[in-house]
Amino acid sequence: MIRSGADGAIVGSAIIDIIAKNKDNINKTCEEIEALTRRLKEEITR
Repeated sequence: MIRSGADGAIVGSAIIDIIAKNKDNINKTCEEIEALTRRLKEEITR
């Protein structure tokens, strides 16, 4: 349970970083979040 909480915090932090980096470009923000979540899904389902 603790590990999944830590993993969630790391993923959340990565998403916040993407939002902060692209705050003036919503399309770029969405593209990068989508790419991140696709990579995560690929890793989880391997």
